[in-house]
Amino acid sequence: MRWSGLPRAARSGWERVREDLDAGPKAPPLNQWQNTWRLVLVVFVGYTSWAATGLQNASTHSTGRWVLLAVDALVGLVAIPIVQRRREHPVAVAVVLALLGGVFLSVTGAVLLALASLAARRNLRGLAIVIPLVVAMSLVSELIWPPDDPLRAWQTGAGSALATVTFAAVAYAIGANRALVQSLRERATATEREKAAREAQGRAAERTRIAREMHDVLAHRISLVAMHAGALTYREDLSREEQRTAAATIERNAREALTELREILGVLRQNDDDEVARPAPEAPQPTLRDVPALVAEARTLGATVTVTDDAGEVPERVARTAYRIIQEGLTNARKHAPDMPVSVRLSGGGEDDLAITVAQPLRPGAPATPGAGLGLLGLRERVVLHGGTLESGPGSDGNWVLRARIPLQV
Repeated sequence: MRWSGLPRAARSGWERVREDLDAGPKAPPLNQWQNTWRLVLVVFVGYTSWAATGLQNASTHSTGRWVLLAVDALVGLVAIPIVQRRREHPVAVAVVLALLGGVFLSVTGAVLLALASLAARRNLRGLAIVIPLVVAMSLVSELIWPPDDPLRAWQTGAGSALATVTFAAVAYAIGANRALVQSLRERATATEREKAAREAQGRAAERTRIAREMHDVLAHRISLVAMHAGALTYREDLSREEQRTAAATIERNAREALTELREILGVLRQNDDDEVARPAPEAPQPTLRDVPALVAEARTLGATVTVTDDAGEVPERVARTAYRIIQEGLTNARKHAPDMPVSVRLSGGGEDDLAITVAQPLRPGAPATPGAGLGLLGLRERVVLHGGTLESGPGSDGNWVLRARIPLQV
């Protein structure tokens, strides 16, 4: 409702008051059936009250009283479109209908519906205005449509006041229960949404871990296959024994790579079928105890590897990451400069940080096998999880250096 004839300040003040009075939880939307039966009930209650009270002692009615009854019947029809606006302006509609209900009996049903709608929204400030007004107008109605017994008028007024308060209290309780149910539904929906998000995050984390393991293991195996296949292609001076050894190495590493790839794909397929992401079963992971075997394998392929191990005791969780760092360093050295020596150094341990350095001299102009950098990215993620740092690049001494520092004290 807007008052174009009022000054701007008065209009804005009225709108603020109206918004404050209409404040409260929004009522849920009604479908066509819900709206229809409410309006039918409004008409039934209104015209039942009109007939029961207005037609009482009809033989003694004057002409003016019959005219009032006719107008009353018409006002009951006018009240229907008014009460339909109760969800937009609950207080204003309830006030207007309460004022009409004090004079016209056929508006009784509309008054009750507007009061119920206001109470169900738990609008206490609006109820503080509407309930006294409804009670007062019921007394006015008793004056306009007086019963035969004056004492009965006061009894009817008191009963009307009690019925109004009780009716509003019941509607208020229904609204509170409806709000509680809605809150529980929203909480359940939010919980389901959070659960789905956690499951999606779990699946993504599991895939990331599997992809990291796939690169760590398969890159090492496939680089060995590529190196020996290249030797068989370009080395015409290899003896029959050397050719058989290279072919056997290719076969062994290819089979191991296929086996590991099959296991990883099986885990991925299992997690896709599962409703809840389950952690993939981890195979026994290599640690620093397996570094000598890793170095020996590199040496059998012709690499010159020097290892300096001054590290003390290292926890198992860090030892696994340390092994992967050395493995990645040797794999990159074999891909980019297979004929250059590699040095591996471990220091620290115990109460000190573990330092790992894999270095190889740079050879200007040497062809390099391109890489995607995924191995170093995965290693950096591993090291960061331990609170450490990982650096790679050319050093001041002319070497390409892969350097990591991992704290052991958490």
